[in-house]
Amino acid sequence: MENIKKSNKYINPSLISGTIKQSKVFLIVWTVVILVFILLNLGTYLILQNIDLDEVQQLISNTNIFQFYVLGYDSDTLTLGLVFSSIVAMAALLKDESKNTTEFLFSHPISRKKMFLTKMLSFLSILFIFSLVIMGASFLMLAAFDNFDFDFNVGQYFVLHGGMFLMNLIFGLLMYGIASIKKGKNYFAISIMTCIVLYFVSMLTLFLTAALAPKFSWITNLNHLFIFNIMDTSKLVAGIGDITFNWQPIIIWAVPAIALNVWGYFRYQKKDLNCA
Repeated sequence: MENIKKSNKYINPSLISGTIKQSKVFLIVWTVVILVFILLNLGTYLILQNIDLDEVQQLISNTNIFQFYVLGYDSDTLTLGLVFSSIVAMAALLKDESKNTTEFLFSHPISRKKMFLTKMLSFLSILFIFSLVIMGASFLMLAAFDNFDFDFNVGQYFVLHGGMFLMNLIFGLLMYGIASIKKGKNYFAISIMTCIVLYFVSMLTLFLTAALAPKFSWITNLNHLFIFNIMDTSKLVAGIGDITFNWQPIIIWAVPAIALNVWGYFRYQKKDLNCA
C-alpha cells in the first residue's frame, strides 16, 4: 500500500488510463495499417511460389517465409512505426495542453513534474500495447502462412520484434524530449516531417555509400548514423547467421534522447503556460 502511495507521488494512474483511451482510435488504425502491410508481404510470398520463372523460383527456394517476412521490414515499414511513436510521444505531452494550458493545469490538480512523468508513462504504455499487438498478430499470421509447422526460427522472430520495440522506444523518447522543451502547439506536422526527412536522408545515404564503397570502404559506416540500422538482418536473410545489433546507432540516438528528457524534465517545470 505504501509503495502505491509512493508511486502516486510521481504519476497519476487515472491520467494514464485517460490518455490511453484518447489514443485508442489512432492506436487501432495504425495497428491495422501495419498488419495490412504484413499481410500483403506474406501474401506476396505465396504468389511468388506459384510464379513459374527460374529467377523467382531460385529466390523462393533459398528463402523461407520468415526470411521473406524479415525482408518486408524495410525502411518503409520501419518509418511507419517511427511515425506512430513520434506522434504518440509528442501528443501525450502536448495534445491536451494545446487546447488551453492554464485551464488544463487548473482542471488537473497535478504538478508539472508529475505531469511530465505521467505522460511519459502514458506514451510508453501505448507503445508497449502497439508493439505487443503487432508482435502477437504477426506471429499468428506468419504461423498460419507456414501451416503452423513452425519451421522458422521462433527465437529470432522475437529478437526482431524486440529490436523494433527498442528502435521505436528510443525515437519516441527523443521526440518526447523535444515536446517537453518546444514552444508552440503543433506536434503532428513536426512528427511526420521528422520521419519523412529521416527516411529520405537515410535512403540517399544508403545509395551514395553503396556507389562509393568500392573506392572508399569506410564510407559505409555513415549508415550507422540512422536509427533504421540498429539491427543487421542480412545474415539471417542470407541463411548464414542470426540478427545482430549495431551499437553505433543505439548510442547515437539513445544519448540525445536521454539528455533531452533530463533537460526537458526541468525545462517543462518552468515552461511558460502561454506557449506550452
